[in-house]
Amino acid sequence: MSFTEEFKITGNNIVQKIAEILNEGNIRRLVLKNKDGKVLLDTTLTIASIGGGWIFLLSPIIATIAAIVMSLKEVTLEIERID
Repeated sequence: MSFTEEFKITGNNIVQKIAEILNEGNIRRLVLKNKDGKVLLDTTLTIASIGGGWIFLLSPIIATIAAIVMSLKEVTLEIERID
């Protein structure tokens, strides 16, 4: 079973928030939307408790997210978690 959480975040805090969420683990899907609800990034992940190595494995995704949100003032981050 899974559930979804949504966070409204300003562009300059998005990378920090994603790192925080990924550190909690059990993420199945990550969706990034602009303020109008248009999907900018939709990626499937399977992150459980794999220790500190996740940041190395996900650095390309985090860099892509950072590049997308640099010009945005507000984004919505939708996280689907595995229960």
